[in-house]
Amino acid sequence: MNGNIVGEYDENPLLNTLSYNVEFSDGEVREHEANVIAENIYAQVDPDGCRQQLLDSILDHRRNSDAVETDDM
Repeated sequence: MNGNIVGEYDENPLLNTLSYNVEFSDGEVREHEANVIAENIYAQVDPDGCRQQLLDSILDHRRNSDAVETDDM
């Protein structure tokens, strides 16, 4: 892309074809069109606009003196 605009903007995110460089958590950078990005974001929410995130595991845990006791919840 080198700073040049690729695609065309549309107010409707599903029709917006601008291209963006997307950096993933592993550091890989790939080009994706805005409408593909929007589709993936919309696919992650329910009809009420709520998003669920699945948790695989907790890697570390500790409790300090600031934690609320069960009886005080």
